[in-house]
Amino acid sequence: MTFLKICVGRRMGAQNGKLETGKVKFENLDDRDVGKMRELFEKYQAKNGRIDLSQFKAAFPILNQFSTKIFDYLKDAKDNKVTIPSVLQMCNSAFGTYSEQSEILKNLFANDIISNIVTIYSKANAISNHEKLIRYFNETNRFGNEKFDMFLLENPLFVKMSQFVFSSILSKVSKPIQPNLQNVKSSLLDSSDLLVLNSHLPMDQQKKWTLLFSSASMGDSFSQMVKRINREGSCIVLIRSENQKTFGFFASAGFQSGPLYHGNEQCFLFEIGKDNINLYSSTGRENNYAYLNYQQQSLPNGLGIGGKEDVWPVFIHEEYGSGICQKDSVAFEKCFVAGEKEFQIETMEVWRVGEKPVNRDENGDIIPEKKEKSIIDKDPEARAVLEMAGKPMHSDIYRDPPPLLDEEDETP
Repeated sequence: MTFLKICVGRRMGAQNGKLETGKVKFENLDDRDVGKMRELFEKYQAKNGRIDLSQFKAAFPILNQFSTKIFDYLKDAKDNKVTIPSVLQMCNSAFGTYSEQSEILKNLFANDIISNIVTIYSKANAISNHEKLIRYFNETNRFGNEKFDMFLLENPLFVKMSQFVFSSILSKVSKPIQPNLQNVKSSLLDSSDLLVLNSHLPMDQQKKWTLLFSSASMGDSFSQMVKRINREGSCIVLIRSENQKTFGFFASAGFQSGPLYHGNEQCFLFEIGKDNINLYSSTGRENNYAYLNYQQQSLPNGLGIGGKEDVWPVFIHEEYGSGICQKDSVAFEKCFVAGEKEFQIETMEVWRVGEKPVNRDENGDIIPEKKEKSIIDKDPEARAVLEMAGKPMHSDIYRDPPPLLDEEDETP
């Protein structure tokens, strides 16, 4: 908590036009915030700690076209200038309770809170298609402006975007909201899509995304995909169909090959359009989440979520290239993410979110990853056939790729 001892005329939304002398209390700021604001005012040649509109615009370029609107709210009616305490009090409220945040945002932006905050944030961070973000937040706002504090409670992404704006006013360096993609770009997501999807992940998985599989660069191969995603941790699966529908799902525990399902109610489905993004949560009525299996006679062979046998919200066949989609699955909120019962895959990506999990035994010791074996190593008959054909064993040319099945998963 910081106090600023000063004589100041505070307008703050025309709530109080009287002079106040003494200590102004800022519960959500610290001494460094006050010091930086003083330095900023001095840099732009504030006279008696007061700046005019042109100085205000120069001091806070992040506000861009909204500078005049915010200046008019903050200015002292006596001389049409803004003071240090008025800016600090605005920022203090922006980091307060949801009720305090809601009040200051309504005072500053009236009925345009969402569009104004998203526009400021997007321009500062080079976010593409910010209109999609505005539409997403407007569609998820069940409360309107009257209960905007409830909207803030339900939308931590918007709160982070808002607080980024006010942190910039305070010359603070904010933690990035966008995940680190390891210098790789998704061919299926724009930056608005990435922000929304990332905000629905568990907090410890929001910092880093790692591309595990891309059909565009690694080929249309189910076996390649399995080798790259099996036991790699929580995943986002992205699919674009030949009908140009982009959709997918979050597998909260990732994939482990075999007959069992993995994950929990944190799994969700989504569909991404040119101008909108929709997410569908788990209903909790099914425990069948992420599934991966292959080369089985009596079980589904492929990758999917939330289904069984031939009924799935999303399922990709082992043969690769095609999949099925059930409308209004009981496992998730009503949706039809592929828009068709059977779809053809144009492009597919799988991203690990967060860090790769470390497998440990019952004593807490790390279990080393097993090296894949060639079929030549595992099948003496195959080796004998190659030897009879005169194929040298040292040449990788004649070695099959590592088998899909792990040793413990092989059927007798």
